[in-house]
Amino acid sequence: MTNLRLLTIVFIAFLLMPADTQCQQYAGNWEGKLEVRKRMLELVFHISPVAENQYTATMDIPAQKLYNLPAGTVNASDQSIEIRFPALGIIVTGSPDGARKLKSIFAQNGLSFPFELKNTGEVTSGKKYNRPQTPAPPFSYAAEEVAFGSSDGTMQYSGTFTYPKDPTGGLKRYPAILLITGSGPQDRDETMFDHKPFAVLADQLTKAGYAVLRVDDRGMGATGGIFPRANTGDFAYDAENSLNFLKTRKETDTARLGLLGHSEGGLIAAMLASKRRDINFIILMASPVTDPLDLVAEQSADMLVSRGVDESKTKEFRPLMRDIVTAILSAPDSSTAMREATSVFTRWEATQSQKTIRLTTGVRDEKSMQLFIGRLMSLLANPWYQYYMRMQPAAYYKAISCKVLALFGEKDIQVDPVINSDLLRTYLPGRGKEALSIHVLPGLNHLFQHCKKCTFAEYAELEETLAPEFQTLVVEWLNKNIAEGR
Repeated sequence: MTNLRLLTIVFIAFLLMPADTQCQQYAGNWEGKLEVRKRMLELVFHISPVAENQYTATMDIPAQKLYNLPAGTVNASDQSIEIRFPALGIIVTGSPDGARKLKSIFAQNGLSFPFELKNTGEVTSGKKYNRPQTPAPPFSYAAEEVAFGSSDGTMQYSGTFTYPKDPTGGLKRYPAILLITGSGPQDRDETMFDHKPFAVLADQLTKAGYAVLRVDDRGMGATGGIFPRANTGDFAYDAENSLNFLKTRKETDTARLGLLGHSEGGLIAAMLASKRRDINFIILMASPVTDPLDLVAEQSADMLVSRGVDESKTKEFRPLMRDIVTAILSAPDSSTAMREATSVFTRWEATQSQKTIRLTTGVRDEKSMQLFIGRLMSLLANPWYQYYMRMQPAAYYKAISCKVLALFGEKDIQVDPVINSDLLRTYLPGRGKEALSIHVLPGLNHLFQHCKKCTFAEYAELEETLAPEFQTLVVEWLNKNIAEGR
């Protein structure tokens, strides 16, 4: 849930650029306009060469105030170029079409859109963000680049391990924490919009006396694997391998071993803590606790509210999302899914005003209804969604026996703070203050930033990466419950 599949049933237009016949001819800035629902969406790509026919790329969507969005992979040849944004299942392919032009196709969730990209000059970077909290060397602690393999030898991982320097020069063991990223392909710092929340957290925690391991997701950095084919179970497997590596480090106090997970990473922390008794504590950041079907309905409605739709209308929208997703997932084939989902939508439509229907779904006629349902079907066909939507988070949370700190942002539109915190108290009852501590932090969003608009687009606009009170609360809880002698 970060940064960013985000678990939402939302169609976000992304694009990319195509190719040419000389080794550096793709380099530069490329601009184009993609037509989506009769509206033109401007996109800008910054393509940088690293070797012959090898490139890196970032994308800007100025209308949404999104900049420097990194491509997952860029595959180029003399005849074509393919750029992928795996977080949203987007593939853009292209081929040369005259001087400084690329004839392109943008594809997402079974839909494709032709467009043209034009080279507008030498490569420049995207918008420069000010991120004052991002730590920079030299550090007062040890920071090591690490690489390790899975227990069965099928995966290789890359990451950073930080730990305090022992002033005596001897060997000291520290409480150790594995950081687990949220949804979508993330690097070890959980980088999004130039924010590096896990780098900030690791810096704060290590300075406070804790050893910290943060690891690139599969397909990111030097970690192997193919992200788009993976599901939450696969990511839990990756986290468990990372935890096993952390236990082998001589700096780790294995009696005080913990997990900190953000969004989907929090659910993964609960999955591991439910079955392993060597985990002393977990810290949950905006962790989804509710049933996935309810979460989709909540997120979709909250996203509409953040865009200005009246909350009374979104209340009518919630049951539609739950029922239509249920119909699609339970259908044996695509034709049955379309038929059953259409029936669900038609029954709901008969009870709503035209204004409510347009505001919440964008549906105006039969064609737009089929498009709305078709997009949901394409999204739910993704392996990650297929796995996640059938999960039962309650079973994991109820089986946790270690200490738990759970934090939610009051203004979170991705994981409802009230619903999920209340459920967590229900699933983990009868515990003392040391065993369970739950906080809803005022004014903070899903990324634990102080927000004003509290929309998805605002994540990039805010200079703050992590609210100071959030960081302070985490360290104070650790010092009270996990530090020496606890």
